[in-house]
Amino acid sequence: MFFQYYLLHFYYLVYTGKDYGKRKQLKNIIEENLYFFSNEEIATFYDLLYIDASENDLNENVTHFLLKAYDYNPNSFLINMHLVMNLQRNQYLVSSLTYLENCKRLLYSNNSIYRFMQIGLLEVAVMTDNGERASALHSLFRLLHEAEQYDIESMKSSILDNIAYTCFVDEDYINTLKYSLLALEKRNNTKLDHFFYIAFSQYKLNNLTAYEQNFIFAKKMLLGTPYLYDLLFGLDSLIKNDLTKAIEHFEVAAKHTEERMILDWSVWIWKYLCELFQQTNNFEKFLFYQQKVEEIYRRRTLRFYPENEENLIL
Repeated sequence: MFFQYYLLHFYYLVYTGKDYGKRKQLKNIIEENLYFFSNEEIATFYDLLYIDASENDLNENVTHFLLKAYDYNPNSFLINMHLVMNLQRNQYLVSSLTYLENCKRLLYSNNSIYRFMQIGLLEVAVMTDNGERASALHSLFRLLHEAEQYDIESMKSSILDNIAYTCFVDEDYINTLKYSLLALEKRNNTKLDHFFYIAFSQYKLNNLTAYEQNFIFAKKMLLGTPYLYDLLFGLDSLIKNDLTKAIEHFEVAAKHTEERMILDWSVWIWKYLCELFQQTNNFEKFLFYQQKVEEIYRRRTLRFYPENEENLIL
């Protein structure tokens, strides 16, 4: 039980984000004494390494920790769920479906309504990114009905976020407005994307009076979120017919999302930049961003394998 205490302490520090130096020390102690731990405990350790490393690196460079965790405990719901979330975020949609099915299978053993709904939202995210938006919306409205039936307030908020996003990427701007506004009415909703969804929808619906009324507030709310802030100013430049400035802002936003591995936003921005460069007859830039989009589409069909796995160091 002596070494298990170190694991518990490490667990606490990772989830609270406290004392990086102590976390590093505990990680080294545990790693040197793995033979004292059960397979389930080792799996928990690698899952914690993933969470710890994700603070600074959200891309596939940290996925190998989860794969190691899975090797030691393939029946952990949490590890399978983390794999789904990581692979979907990195747009390895085919791979994410394998672990999603595992999550569903494991859920039947504990019958948790909240967990069922969590997995439902992850499945919807994969469907939306895969272009299956009608099916995604059908599932989302079913989940919303269940959240209302069981009065799970935090889940209602997340579902409304996803409905608004799915409508946004499907270019259904009337419903984007409707569900973004409903989502923001929820007391615990902190998703700032809605302020851009609303502004862009008002632009697309040619409701510029409402756009101007909301712009100052949206600008204030998005100040600390670089990519959304740049998107908002790119949109404002479009409305003012300054296409050069608009493209500049959108390219900065694209860079921010790519650096932070917010690839669903990256794809949307790249596609919109393609439209803008087509308008300006800049076919070199059009092809550059078109290739980026096509690379993500190709990635979505691939299974994830860590590159240079032999060089990965804990």
